Amino acid sequence: MTDVPATDVFADERDAAHAAAARAWRRLNDLPGPERLAAATEVVWGHGYPLSYKATFAATTGQIAAAATAAAAQLTGLDDPSGQARASLRRLADLAEKTEGRRTANGVVIPPAHRATVAAVHRAARTPGDVLPWTSVTNVAWPAALRNGAANGTLEAATETFIAWRKAGLAGASINGEPITERVHSLIAGVTREVAPPWITAGQGQTGQGGPAPAGPAVAGKTAGASAAFPRLSPGAVAATSNTTTSALAPVARHGQAPRR
Repeated sequence: MTDVPATDVFADERDAAHAAAARAWRRLNDLPGPERLAAATEVVWGHGYPLSYKATFAATTGQIAAAATAAAAQLTGLDDPSGQARASLRRLADLAEKTEGRRTANGVVIPPAHRATVAAVHRAARTPGDVLPWTSVTNVAWPAALRNGAANGTLEAATETFIAWRKAGLAGASINGEPITERVHSLIAGVTREVAPPWITAGQGQTGQGGPAPAGPAVAGKTAGASAAFPRLSPGAVAATSNTTTSALAPVARHGQAPRR
């Protein structure tokens, strides 16, 4: 079972993002207000997105490895006379761990803040009250960054692991006559449904002063992105993933701008 993040998860990091947004706001005082808001939003987004991305990516690969190992151990010679299915599941576990290793080595590519988030920041900044501009930015951009990072981290970990397994050439085995691809697909889909939603829900509570921030289309349509997009792959689409990149499958927070590291 995935640990459900507390609503104050990354509280220290949130405070650091808030302080960085304040510094950016003051430093860019020669820019028009909308541009200052957008710049401060990117600062907060850049602090929050990689935190939830890395946490959910690691949780997803770790749970895939554990589930695959357990599934292999439960099979008997009657289920899998040739032993190929057990070997295939053990290889899936190994590849999940290697996927996390590559992510650790390569770091996280941080996409620009989603347009819906920037628009929500502008709306919040126009709301009458005594909230400082950079506080409005943090109240909106921080939870949005956590939600999008969690959605992308979960789905990209699942997709990269599945593609690696397909490329390893072990998808031809069967269990009691059922193609192992169906079993693996179901296993990975179950992990994505477990990992992402708690993070996305917790991110919605990370609003601080000024009330809740809307999820916006980037995540509202794609909790879907992490918890349902992988299961949506049909057997035909599954076969096609061997030649498909992760970014093409799950651009949860990307919208035609070059990502940054």
